[in-house]
Amino acid sequence: MQDALLKLWHKANLFDPARASLSTWLYRVTRNLYIDHHRNDKGWIEVQAVLEDFEADDTSSTEEEATEQALLAALAQLPEQQARVVHMSYFQAKTQREIAADLRMPLGTVKSHIRRAFDKLRKRLRD
Repeated sequence: MQDALLKLWHKANLFDPARASLSTWLYRVTRNLYIDHHRNDKGWIEVQAVLEDFEADDTSSTEEEATEQALLAALAQLPEQQARVVHMSYFQAKTQREIAADLRMPLGTVKSHIRRAFDKLRKRLRD
């Protein structure tokens, strides 16, 4: 924790509120320090190798494929704006504030689009 605070203190001038919220920036700096610390650990490398092998192994079941296809079909049925904000949020990993700025729409509207989209997706996937 002390290393994280020291790093944040020395890099405070790099914080840009237009790019991310303060909490997001603090989280990313701390997360990166954690990852850097564990990369030097032999056990970390072994676990990372296993994870990479797991991701490379394409053993998806037909049930997983059916679920994925159902989700893609449900996403395709959403209204354009709702599909766009869901895509930006979950596939581009943008915050709701970033989406609002990119699309030049109020933050509340972005939140409403996401909530409505998930309500529709939940209903369609249940059916």
